Amino acid sequence: MGDILVKQIKHIEAMDYYQQALKIRQILYPDGHDLTAISLHDMGATKFDQAEFGLSLYYYEQTLKVRQNLNPSGHVDMGTILYTIGRCYEKQKNPKKALQYHQQALNIYEKSLPNDGGLRQEIVNSIHRLSIVK
Repeated sequence: MGDILVKQIKHIEAMDYYQQALKIRQILYPDGHDLTAISLHDMGATKFDQAEFGLSLYYYEQTLKVRQNLNPSGHVDMGTILYTIGRCYEKQKNPKKALQYHQQALNIYEKSLPNDGGLRQEIVNSIHRLSIVK
């Protein structure tokens, strides 16, 4: 339901659904679960869409903590969340910190998906752009 509301640009209502889902998932999976990480990530993405980058960063960092407990350090999901954290820092005008996270994400993508051009190329472009700004 939250995803539908986001598409309708009803971010406040979407956050309510994401928060409800998170509470339920935390009760069902107190030690963390992929579904918990998904709820946190959705909340971070919603706040990112609202240009609330501080809150977005908070939710993405919580997602990272859950993912670190569930996945090996080189898992592609780790690369994705590191990249999204980097995007938050970039929006907060912190290119140095953004660059660090983008480089970590790229390292994971190069090992996990050596032939994937999509997101990997986007990360390379971000690193190049941030290196110029730095």
